[in-house]
Amino acid sequence: MDSYYAMLKVTRDSKFPDDVTKSYRKLALRAHPDKGGSKEAFDALHRAYEVLKDEEKRKVYDRFGFDFGDDESADELLGELSPMAMRLIGIAIFRAALCGAVVVGLRYRVPRTLCIAACGGCVVYGRTRSDRDFEFLGYRAVFVPLVAWLASYMGLTFVFDVVVYAITFGALEWESLGVKGAALGAALVGRWWFGASLWLFVKVLLGFGVLLIVAHLFFVVVASVVKEVVDLKLAAYGDKFRKCMKEGQSTPAKEDEAPPAPAAPKSSPRTARKNSMNAGFLNNPKKKNR
Repeated sequence: MDSYYAMLKVTRDSKFPDDVTKSYRKLALRAHPDKGGSKEAFDALHRAYEVLKDEEKRKVYDRFGFDFGDDESADELLGELSPMAMRLIGIAIFRAALCGAVVVGLRYRVPRTLCIAACGGCVVYGRTRSDRDFEFLGYRAVFVPLVAWLASYMGLTFVFDVVVYAITFGALEWESLGVKGAALGAALVGRWWFGASLWLFVKVLLGFGVLLIVAHLFFVVVASVVKEVVDLKLAAYGDKFRKCMKEGQSTPAKEDEAPPAPAAPKSSPRTARKNSMNAGFLNNPKKKNR
């Protein structure tokens, strides 16, 4: 799945949210279902816009590499984390295998010759089939064995290995110069400390295989635990709700009962004396006859 930046055709250095809004409006007109686009693609584009235009959501997306969603359960979150972790480990395994094949294999004349011949075959096949992508792949790939041959001829095998290590660490993919420098430094230290033997890459691949199994078991166990906890919580809330409903039905409200009389307002001492005098005057018959 493409990243949100690739979907909206922007980069991390773009001006937010102005560039994102402009790009979204242009792409939304093409991807809208009324214009012949699919609803799934339009919804995905809209979600990418909602995440990247918001600064907080964009920071979370840049940090973790995926969208947590607005209101997402733990099961759904683990459902996204597990395939992504498996994919990242798989990419690391592929990179390590390719790095080992290039660094170890291209030290010798026969593998270099076979690689050059394979690239030439790609060029010929792409030219005959009118497939420019396949043809250009042969032109670009032949650069690697040629550089390996030149480095071996000039005694610069160490430099060639460091460059391959740095590319394996993603030096060409990161946009930040600091990260590129860190990848190059890691490649230099790795080549100097660990070397470039075939046994090294075998151990790396075995380690990645073990990591893949451990990650799979971890996510399976965590998903089962989270599901069990959520089920227990829902059961507890259900029991509590049913108990409250039973209590409400067993004590119905009494409609015929008259409401209590309001309390008499408190009077001041002066008002009380005046009322008592009036009451005494009304109860005295002599004073009434006057």
